[in-house]
Amino acid sequence: MPCQVFPKQLLLSWLPPEVDILCTHPMFGPDSGAGSWAGLNFMFERVRILADVDPRRARRCELLLEFFKQLQSTDINTRGFEALLNLVNNTANDSFE
Repeated sequence: MPCQVFPKQLLLSWLPPEVDILCTHPMFGPDSGAGSWAGLNFMFERVRILADVDPRRARRCELLLEFFKQLQSTDINTRGFEALLNLVNNTANDSFE
């Protein structure tokens, strides 16, 4: 996605080669994803994953994506989980500037 080009290039230029890079982008806004992310598209690009060195690394990235796809509020949220949801909510509307 064009809006992800600058962050991707920044990560590639600043992170050492042994660091995996997985670029992500929700394909929905804060209004359509306010109640739940279930059924909404979440795009990702495996920019640099050293799976050939250790196949478990690619699997960990896939598991992380699965986790975020299922992330939603419940009636019994812990404070830590609420903090994570707040972080997502607080940054969802941020522009790059």
